[in-house]
Amino acid sequence: NLDGVDLTPEQRAAFGTFTTRSMGYAQTISDGLNALSQKTDNKNVRLDAQQQKSLSTVLNALGWKVAADGSISNSNGEAVSKGDLDQAQKTLQNGQQFERGFQQSKEDFIRSKLFAGMSEAEMKNIGRVLDIQQQLTKKEMELASKHGSFG
Repeated sequence: NLDGVDLTPEQRAAFGTFTTRSMGYAQTISDGLNALSQKTDNKNVRLDAQQQKSLSTVLNALGWKVAADGSISNSNGEAVSKGDLDQAQKTLQNGQQFERGFQQSKEDFIRSKLFAGMSEAEMKNIGRVLDIQQQLTKKEMELASKHGSFG
């Protein structure tokens, strides 16, 4: 809720794009972790194009890759175990990478030219809304890892 903040249509559109992108990231990570789990269970499983894209995002974030035989290997070329997968989920959901990325994006967003004329109080209000968005995104990622993707 942006009480006391009068946003222009351009600012509202940018705000919507930012929150949509944030939720999209959570969905991509969720889908990628599901695909990773499938590949860990069965290296020959067929993934559709969207699953492959999500898997690539997760593998890149972890520094892992699909080996020539279809199995998942870590940065040392070792096969990824279920324990590694569980740890990876925790890393991506609670890790500093997500926090740093979100905080930097948030700061860049609210300090952009689009919002340059706003008062400090208005920017803090927008910052609070974005923080709530981050909490929702993290919760979605956590729930998706426990119960599967929502998409």
